[in-house]
Amino acid sequence: MPQVVAVLKDYISRYDVLNRFSDEIGQVLVDMGYDVLEISVAEPSACLQELRQVLSQKDVLFVFSMSGVTLNFPQIYPVFDEFKVPIWAFYVDHPMYQEERLNVPIRYHIASFIAEEHLDYFRSQVSADTYACVVPHGAIRTQRQNTPFERRPIEVLVAGTYSDYNLMRQNLKQLPQNVQVLMNLVMEQMIQSDSLPLFQAFEDITKSMGIAIKEFEHTFIRQSMLYMDKLLRGLLRERILSSITDVPIHVFGEGWENASLPANVVRLPSVPYEKIVSLMRQTKIVLDIHPYIQGAHERTFQAMHEGAAILTVDTPYTRNNFRNAISAFRPREGMVNHQISSLLANPSLLEQRANMGEAIVQNGHMWSHRVQLMIEHVKRFLDSVE
Repeated sequence: MPQVVAVLKDYISRYDVLNRFSDEIGQVLVDMGYDVLEISVAEPSACLQELRQVLSQKDVLFVFSMSGVTLNFPQIYPVFDEFKVPIWAFYVDHPMYQEERLNVPIRYHIASFIAEEHLDYFRSQVSADTYACVVPHGAIRTQRQNTPFERRPIEVLVAGTYSDYNLMRQNLKQLPQNVQVLMNLVMEQMIQSDSLPLFQAFEDITKSMGIAIKEFEHTFIRQSMLYMDKLLRGLLRERILSSITDVPIHVFGEGWENASLPANVVRLPSVPYEKIVSLMRQTKIVLDIHPYIQGAHERTFQAMHEGAAILTVDTPYTRNNFRNAISAFRPREGMVNHQISSLLANPSLLEQRANMGEAIVQNGHMWSHRVQLMIEHVKRFLDSVE
């Protein structure tokens, strides 16, 4: 009999992509020979009842959960220790957003993060005892009929949510003056750096001010970082899009009506993930503006899989993994407008990079590759607790 993997589904989230990733991971596990059982998390008591039934009657290797959703429910998470079956919590954002889930007092908990700096923060600020590792995002498999480059109607596509930077700056003025100074210094440090994690910048600035970071309450550190992270994301996205004036840009997502952007930016509402994926096949350049250093957003992988050229932040991760297959920018240099115009003026180079990126993703950055890595970690974890 094949081993069972339980995949938790039906996440109530504005990001429908979490359920889509779970579908893909479940199908990959089936292709690998595992018996996959899907369990809905929509109603906690029903979820617990089904989990108990499955864990007591089946040979379950592990339970998979995007962002560890069930760890919110104290009536559910003890079941993993009770049956000695690990829950794999795949955290898609910085751990400071999920510390309540990450701090649950259970042993059979595997926490994975999409970037090395997330893992570093988790180990230094949250828990050094929980089994934790890095498993990056991946691309889902799609039925692709890519449009030839010269016939793609969308020049530049951007997808993502915008947090109103200017409103947040106004709110920042309500904080004590010394906190404002600290946050402004940290954000300036981040803007000037290409590879400095937010927590490291926070630590460096406090040290330069003669303050040991251990003197701060962790709650203050976390709340400050949450605020700065949102500020930086909004600032980076608005600053970069405002600098692009020579070509039309199609922006999909929530909140963009509050951004100060030039007339060439076409603001469109948020659409389901499958629609974004299909639009990538109609796009020449997908511009992905993300805050990760030793990791990448799922849009980076998916856009390349769909045959689009990718223009994204120049980071150690993108340099090490994609080399000449992508175009990259450094936010502080203000060259994005020139880069886009130059790329669109050289369609053969653009298509060459798109083809290289597509091959790299298919050969090493699909969800099938991530699941293989997950299975290896599950086996290591089980060996460590026996």
